[in-house]
Amino acid sequence: MYVSPIGDVISQHNVEYHQYADDMQLYVSLSPADFGDLSATESYANHVSRWFVENALLNPTKTEAMIFGTSQWLSQVNRPQGVRVAGADAQFADYVKLLGVTLDSTFSFDKHVIEVTRCCHYHIRALCHNGHC
Repeated sequence: MYVSPIGDVISQHNVEYHQYADDMQLYVSLSPADFGDLSATESYANHVSRWFVENALLNPTKTEAMIFGTSQWLSQVNRPQGVRVAGADAQFADYVKLLGVTLDSTFSFDKHVIEVTRCCHYHIRALCHNGHC
């Protein structure tokens, strides 16, 4: 209920979004040519972040930016360093973690599989160490 008004703020910009509790992801479709000037993207991101700042819900250090696409499409993009949101630079990440799933820029899930395998290996070793194997 507390964060539900943010949907009205976002809808003013025709941006897709996903919300889970106070976690928010904004989705924007861009062509490779659009990466030359990200001022419109920064503008609505700042408008949305302003609402979060005014309601004491934004932690700029947790703000991330990500570019998704096929390998071929990504090779055409002149990738900028990041976008400026809420007075801080959000660098474009190589991967992000959303609700426990690690997503990389091409949706290959390679990073997610590595993370799950590492976690399983750790817990199996812990069980064996405690004599449960």
